[in-house]
Amino acid sequence: MQDGPALHHGRFEPEDRRLLDRAVEQALSPKLRKDGGVLVIGTQTLEQSLDIDADYLLTDLCPVDVLLQRIGRLHRHAALSRPSDFQVPSCTVLAPEKGLAALLAPAFENGLGAWKNKGVYEGIYRDLSMVELTRRLIEDSPVWNLPAMNRMLVEGATHPERIEALHHELGQEWTDYSNQVIGAEIANQGLARNVLLPFKTPFDEVQFTTDEERIRTRLGGEGARVRLVEPVASPLGETIQEVTLPEHWSAGFDSDTRVTPKVLDNGLLFSVGSMMFSYDRSGLMKVRE
Repeated sequence: MQDGPALHHGRFEPEDRRLLDRAVEQALSPKLRKDGGVLVIGTQTLEQSLDIDADYLLTDLCPVDVLLQRIGRLHRHAALSRPSDFQVPSCTVLAPEKGLAALLAPAFENGLGAWKNKGVYEGIYRDLSMVELTRRLIEDSPVWNLPAMNRMLVEGATHPERIEALHHELGQEWTDYSNQVIGAEIANQGLARNVLLPFKTPFDEVQFTTDEERIRTRLGGEGARVRLVEPVASPLGETIQEVTLPEHWSAGFDSDTRVTPKVLDNGLLFSVGSMMFSYDRSGLMKVRE
């Protein structure tokens, strides 16, 4: 896209994300796609509100409900003309070479497993029991008829009885890990209930939060916004005035501080305290600390 390849993930600024979204839709849209092959590489951001239609899907292992959502981007439009080798929708799922038991430590690999933060298990797809059951479903039933099999697949990897049977088979280590994940989920649910609007309370009796209190629509840490001294051209040619850091890179950063980036041919380079970051066509990356 526009002077060369780029990745598609969450560490781009909104101005660039909109441009990336349009590029992906143009490449994989049933109405806009051009003749010839194209390779699109991205994270789960590709699953969000994009009308895309792929001939073939290659994905990392993930929980079955997420996998079904990804497969939903495959052969979405039946009337679309496809290459001769891709007339039948096909998906290849990559699993960790050493298996999932190594992630119980806890450990984190390609979105699977967890890491400890102040004693709490955090991650993306933390529930390894559901992931392992998903892996077994793929091995046991390599051909899926969708949506007819949706209920069987989802229940096969998420039903408490299936998870309990898996723990009985694999041992106490899996049970202990699962209890850690469940504890983190219960804590998150408690946080959500604290800001839940009381729908059963008459409107004139509702006590709303103050203007200063920020309520988020999804769980997870909130990263600091690095404000630039003046607007600059992004690596994709858009105009940006700030860059958002992930939460785990934001500790101790004063958001009132203005940063002067070094503009390079392929992007930006800037420092926050002792850390240095680059922002280019690969997205935001930490260069050193």
